[in-house]
Amino acid sequence: MDPRISFKDRILNGAKKTLEYVVVGAVLTGCIPGSSSSGDGDSTDKPNPENPEKPEVPRNSVVYYVDDTGKDSNSGKFDLPISLKRANELAAGAVTFYLRAGDYNESIFPLKSGTSSKPVIYENFGSDIVNVRGNKKYTAAVNLGKKSNVIVKGIRITNPARRYADLTGASYCTLEGIIMKGIKGKEQAVTLGTYGTNVNIPTHHNKIIDCEITGYDTEVSAALETISLFYNAHNNLIEGCTITNADHVAIYLKGLGNKLKAIGPHHNVISDCVIVNPLHHSIAEGYGANNNLYQFLSILQSGSNNADDAEGIHLAPNDGLFRHVVITESGSRDVENRLEGGAGFAWNALRGKHYFSGGNIFAHCTLTGNRGPGVGVAIGVSGEDCAFYSKLKSSEFVNSIISGNAKNVTKGSKLAEIIYRGWQSTDCIDQIGKKELVMPQDVYRYNIIGEFSGQKVIKVEGFENSGFFTIKEAERFLPLNFIDNEGASPNFVNERNSDYSLSNQSPAIDSGDFLTSAQNGGNGSRELRVRNARYFVGPPVWDPFVIKPDYIQIGNQVSLIKEIDYLSNTIYLHEALNWNKGDGVSYEYKGLRPDRGAFESDDNRANGTIDIDGNN
Repeated sequence: MDPRISFKDRILNGAKKTLEYVVVGAVLTGCIPGSSSSGDGDSTDKPNPENPEKPEVPRNSVVYYVDDTGKDSNSGKFDLPISLKRANELAAGAVTFYLRAGDYNESIFPLKSGTSSKPVIYENFGSDIVNVRGNKKYTAAVNLGKKSNVIVKGIRITNPARRYADLTGASYCTLEGIIMKGIKGKEQAVTLGTYGTNVNIPTHHNKIIDCEITGYDTEVSAALETISLFYNAHNNLIEGCTITNADHVAIYLKGLGNKLKAIGPHHNVISDCVIVNPLHHSIAEGYGANNNLYQFLSILQSGSNNADDAEGIHLAPNDGLFRHVVITESGSRDVENRLEGGAGFAWNALRGKHYFSGGNIFAHCTLTGNRGPGVGVAIGVSGEDCAFYSKLKSSEFVNSIISGNAKNVTKGSKLAEIIYRGWQSTDCIDQIGKKELVMPQDVYRYNIIGEFSGQKVIKVEGFENSGFFTIKEAERFLPLNFIDNEGASPNFVNERNSDYSLSNQSPAIDSGDFLTSAQNGGNGSRELRVRNARYFVGPPVWDPFVIKPDYIQIGNQVSLIKEIDYLSNTIYLHEALNWNKGDGVSYEYKGLRPDRGAFESDDNRANGTIDIDGNN
């Protein structure tokens, strides 16, 4: 599946089908082993699931058929199916279990793992509707904890006894094409990793793809999440999913922390998903989360006029990369006080953690039509973390739209597209002998900010320079770095409401702007040094089995990335290319993305070497 195509389809139809979700199918490659006719079970006379009268060669050497009325003593042949309980006992490498139509009050809980070439597979038979509820004895209807190379696909989990799925400690497992709905009580819906314990349980290289996941129809007494990645969950993929109605957060990444450091989910990929969560945040990163990739996401609603606390993306992490993310209709009813709308950078108020958000990149994103600001940054300094305050990192917004926000607020509100708010405790003032609040030196490059030129698009509270500012005024009074940002046309809001092709209005379409620039020349070279390599994705930091590396473009030349050294900002290419110092480097644009790549930069942009931390 090309996530760019399915994302475009969702956006173009999003306004008309806000509550009518279609999950586009993905092809799972590299997980289906070669066939064999040896082993126990029904391995040679299995009917074709699409045509039971025509046998097919199985994907695994051993095949069993499972029925909700099956018996443990049966052979597992097509007309003598076994129970799901018995299937779990027989699970081992190179075994496929075909579940036939029915309701299973038992969990999918294999006793053994598969291998990369011989996975354990649970799959619905043909087009049979298979509902697995699990039972309260196990944590989830699908329990793959501490297992590896297990694939579960094509089933439904409706009204589960407890959670939908638990993958804590799992590795290289896959949930594919599963419909999950009707969860009740105080259960997290899908978990990868544990929270609230110092036990390090790595949970890595798992996939949740093409799933339709519903959280809670109404708020429950405990704040719960739809998909949780906790502590040391890394290199997991969530792709092509539709997620609705989480009680707390649709996708939550959170780690453990202490006064000196925090350990959290890292290098996970959230791609090509539609999220609607009128109760709270759609995506939240807590302390310790770092270096996660979010791309091709459509967040159509977070919170509502009845919600007290809601953002499209709620951040307290470091070094996240957000590409091609659309956030609209998000924010709480108390947006003026909470600053919550599209994307919020929150100082972590949990005492003793000393972890601040920063170093995040937003590229080709669209933040518009939100109840609160498009971007809200809250900085707080207490006595406990006063000494750590200098560790704030700056974030960057490039080629994005931040316009048409903060509209649906109470009469008399004075919100803006971008808001910075800070406070400092008296304890901290006593320690350092003065009031000192420092804004992060965030970078805004080549964005559309506001609806028209001269609009006061930035509001600052609590810092030395407070008030409302136009971009031109902000350049004189604030530490923020603004480079070639423009206000949108007066008809921008009307254009926005006409359809959901909003991301096609990216500034990059008109300007051909690039994400970064070459810092050296190259003639037939495969080694490209750039101003900032963090816009791009490539192995080995981002595992190639989780998501494909980027193609980069220099002028009309394109190459797949072979490797990236993020410390030295060096990109190693598969194909040798030619470039001059200062040339623009960008993605190879396809589908929703602009239809042309970077062009050679002019002198001003070529020499604009403002780093991500705001230092020249």
